[in-house]
Amino acid sequence: HNDLAQSALAELQSRPNTLGVDLAVSRAAASMRANAPVAALRYLEATTTPDDPSVEAIRTVARQQIRAALAGMDASATSEERELKTMAVAAARHLEAGELAEAKSLAEETLRRCRESLGLKHATTLSAMHTLALAAQRTDRLDVTIQLLEQVVALSPEVLGEDHRNTTVAKTNLAYAYQENGQPRQAAALRERLYVAAVAEARETQPPLTLANMLGGQALNFLVLEKYTDAETAARECLEIRQREAPDDWAFFHAKCVLGAAVAGQAKQLHQTDPASAELNFSIAESLLVEGCNGLDQHADS
Repeated sequence: HNDLAQSALAELQSRPNTLGVDLAVSRAAASMRANAPVAALRYLEATTTPDDPSVEAIRTVARQQIRAALAGMDASATSEERELKTMAVAAARHLEAGELAEAKSLAEETLRRCRESLGLKHATTLSAMHTLALAAQRTDRLDVTIQLLEQVVALSPEVLGEDHRNTTVAKTNLAYAYQENGQPRQAAALRERLYVAAVAEARETQPPLTLANMLGGQALNFLVLEKYTDAETAARECLEIRQREAPDDWAFFHAKCVLGAAVAGQAKQLHQTDPASAELNFSIAESLLVEGCNGLDQHADS
């Protein structure tokens, strides 16, 4: 315990900030189980100068982290579950710090043990899998990232709940991975439901221009899916808000372009069955696109 506490102390002293405390406490707890953070803090208190302001600052943050960790632990969890949860947190902290090798190694070990002890349908298993996926993405292994995140996204609604924050984060990260891997339709399909939730929340809690941003993104996403009627609805509302709130901003003209693309898409779909309506839509789309592009040209500097 003393050796591990000294290791934690060295980590704290080298990085006297919240991240350093997280890493130190997580690393010690991963090896020493649930009582490790307390042991590390006791060693810190026993071996440092009491009136040193920097040490006191570290000690204060350490206490806060320990209280938060203890409060978040399930009282019914076994010691192994607690150990694996702490390891998963430590792997995520390494990733946040840019320590990819450490994050990958610890996430792999945590995931292996989680699969053996907890099974796939467990929050800690999904956490380790998610961290390993993001570590792979940062080393250009998008095939591994997508494979892991697809599992996380498939299991998270059952394990965590459809509306859980981590479920949403996993879907968002998988959409980014699809996009980066040249799979825009898969990314758009995944984002479709995310945009519905984001727009609904923005209507309730955000200022008008933030709602316009959400609607503009939703409209662009519908364009990728070739859902042109839905794209027009979102783009029109976005344009109305921008015309009312910021008609001289470049984003107003961009919204015109998006609306023009949505109307043009509908015209393209009508071309074989209703040529007259298609021609009218093409004319409307052309006007919107020309006005939008001209406006964007005038705002090129911004």
